[in-house]
This record gives sequence, structure tokens and C-alpha cells, in this order.
Amino acid sequence: MENNFSSERNLTVPYIRIAQSVNVMILRLVILAFVVLIALALLGFFYDLFLTLIRQEVADVASTEYFKLLFGFGSYAIIALWVIHRWRSTFYEIYHDRIVLYGSYGRRHSDTIFANDIAGVDYFQGMAGGVLNYGFIKIKLKTDLRGEVVLNNVPDPEYNKRNIQNIIVRQKEAI
Repeated sequence: MENNFSSERNLTVPYIRIAQSVNVMILRLVILAFVVLIALALLGFFYDLFLTLIRQEVADVASTEYFKLLFGFGSYAIIALWVIHRWRSTFYEIYHDRIVLYGSYGRRHSDTIFANDIAGVDYFQGMAGGVLNYGFIKIKLKTDLRGEVVLNNVPDPEYNKRNIQNIIVRQKEAI
């Protein structure tokens, strides 16, 4: 998190930039490894079951094992690259008068929430979030049809909730 707060209000430079938590990305990759291992075990079981059902002997056991390994590592690599891409390309910037959300699902997009449109801010940390110090910030909106916006996997959500509340207070004082 970068903090560029100064006495002069430079509205083009964010005073806080929030990137998604590294701990969350590592946790997702570890869970993904376990899921791929279970999938490999199931793939091997069903492949062997298929061979016994059609009453064929396994001609080359080594080639089927290599296939399972390549399938497992390939699928893990593809999904891991997607997780890392999402982690690297999703971040939030808090300005003095607005919050800008940047995200990417194959293409880059951004969404802006002005401080005047925010009705309230709340945060949530689960058990893993408490240990790894990340959570979710829920921003309740006054005018938008969405009703609320959720900032996912925010490091130190209580600190960042206070920062968002501070821009709301500063914006009300400026009016």
C-alpha cells in the first residue's frame, strides 16, 4: 500500500493504492495443487476402471503415467497462470474524492465510485483472513443500482476501511 497523502490535494495522484493480498494468491495456488492431485488420482482410477471394463490389458503403463503427469502439470500451470494474472491485474486506488476499481477478465476495465455516492463501509474477515490479514470491504452505495460493491482480498481491511471512511468525511467537510 502506497500512501501519498499531503496537505495539498492533488486529485490526480491516489494517496493509497491497494493491491490484492499476496497471501491469498499463495493460498489459492496451494489449494489448487491439492485439487489437481485429487483430480489426477480420480483420472487414474477411472482410466484403469475403463481399461478393465473393456477387458484390455494395459500395454504400456509408463505412457499412461506420463499422460497423467502431463495432464496434471499442464492443467495446474494454466490455472495457476490465470490466478496470478487476476492477482496482478486487480487493484484499487483511493483518491481524495473517489475510489477507482481496476480489474481484468481478459480485458482491462475500471469503475469509479465517488465519495458522495457512498452510504456506508463495512469489512469482513474470515478465519483464514484473520490469520493471513486479508478480508473483504463492502461499500454500500446511495444512488447506484448495484446497491453495494465488494473489494475482494484486501490486505488489512480494517485499516483500509478507515481510509475509505476518511475520504467520505473529508468530502462532506468540503461541501
